[in-house]
Formats: sequence, C-alpha cells, structure tokens
Amino acid sequence: MLDLSEEDRLVRAAVRAFCDKRLAPVVTPLDRGEMLPYPIMSEFARAFGLADVLAATTGSDGDGGDRTGQRRPFGGRVARLFSIVMLELSRHSPGFALAFGASIGLYGGAVLARGTATQIATWATPVLSFASIGAWALTEPGAGSDAFGSMQTRARSDGDGYRLSGQKTFITNAPHADRFVVFAKTDDGRVSAFLVARDDRGVATGPAMRKMGMHASPTGELFLDDVPLPADRRLSGSGADEPDPSARAAAKASLTSERFAM
Repeated sequence: MLDLSEEDRLVRAAVRAFCDKRLAPVVTPLDRGEMLPYPIMSEFARAFGLADVLAATTGSDGDGGDRTGQRRPFGGRVARLFSIVMLELSRHSPGFALAFGASIGLYGGAVLARGTATQIATWATPVLSFASIGAWALTEPGAGSDAFGSMQTRARSDGDGYRLSGQKTFITNAPHADRFVVFAKTDDGRVSAFLVARDDRGVATGPAMRKMGMHASPTGELFLDDVPLPADRRLSGSGADEPDPSARAAAKASLTSERFAM
C-alpha cells in the first residue's frame, strides 16, 4: 500500500476526476478497437504537464543516478506520482495504462536515463508530451526469457554509423509508434540501445495482435531490414567505451520499473 501524503491525495483526486470524465466513457470503444488510446493520452499529458515534470528529473536537481551511472527519471517522488497515475488509469482500463506506461515509462524513461541532451530534446520530449508515441523493443520471436543471450537483432558497423537488422515481437505500441528504442548486438557482441524512427528506411511494423485481454493496448511486431542509422542514434549510455553489462543493466532496470507498475 502507498502511504499517501496530502499532496498525493490531491494528485490522485485530480487524476481520478480526469479519468472519470475522459477515460471511463470510451473504455468500450477502446476495448473493441474502434478507437486508439493515444489522443486521450495526449490530453492527459497536456492537462498535467507530464513533459515538464519528467524532463526536470534529468537535471542536477533530479533524482540522481544509480550505481551504473545512469539517471533515474522515475525514481523518488516521480515514482510515487507515476504509481498513483497508473493506479487511477487502471481503475477504468489496465490496457490503456499499459500502453501509456510503455510510451513514457519504458521508451521515455530509457531515453531520459541514457540519452545526451540532444537525444533527450529530439527523441524524448515529443513522446513525453504524447505528440509522438514511443515503443521499447527488446523481445524477439526466439529471445524472450533469454532476451540478451538469444538476441538475433544486429547492429553492424557501417562507416560512421550502423546497419540494423532483425525482428522484435510482443512490442507494446509497435503498430502505431513513431519512435522506438531497439536493443541489438553490435559487432563485438555487446548489447546496445538504438533510437529508431518509423520513417527510417527499412522499418516496418505488423498489425495489432489479437489477444485475450489488454485490448486497449496495441501490441505488435517490428521488422528491421538493414536500417541505416547515424552514430548519434546509439544511446550514449550504451557506448563502446563502457563495460558490456551497461546496456543490459539499463534494460533490466526498465523491466523492474515496468513490473512494479504492472
């Protein structure tokens, strides 16, 4: 149980009022696939200034970092607020909450934690405001529980950049996402994270999968066919000068946050 402060209760009341007014009436069309969840998410982000709140955690007055040196955009106070938001969204639609959390939590959190200032401005800020939708791509058809050891997606060095090839599956928001954080193995066998745009040459996604539940959360596949990426698309925290566990530790930290949110 969360031990809520008076400020927490005010936040909860405001979020609950928004959900009662804007989310509750559209749960049925969301579950039937008659509408997408993203316009409501954009409304929510604007109403509560999410981009400003989350971006502020990457500065010197934010939540600091962990022992790997990466920033923790969802640590401390923000983690408590995020928990309240997820609880209130899930009162009406756990699927909506899942898609919401994957965009700003998994994708946005990864870029905030490991991106340069330029990467954050270009790749995180539009997603934090839901002007764009993010997806976090780790799982593959043959790499689920052993996501790192069995990973087949490759980022081959190509001059000053990379060529990305592979397939990801069971990716939340993939059918409609504009931006992706994609994990791949580089020439030296290390796992790194790369920033990929839907309109990059060689990028394609499959249709939303039919599922038993969480229907308000579109889930699908991502296909990468020799996608050319400049060097600055590699998240800085995954640089070749860092020890091999760095990107893995970041991915595991993201998964831990996701499991807590769920």
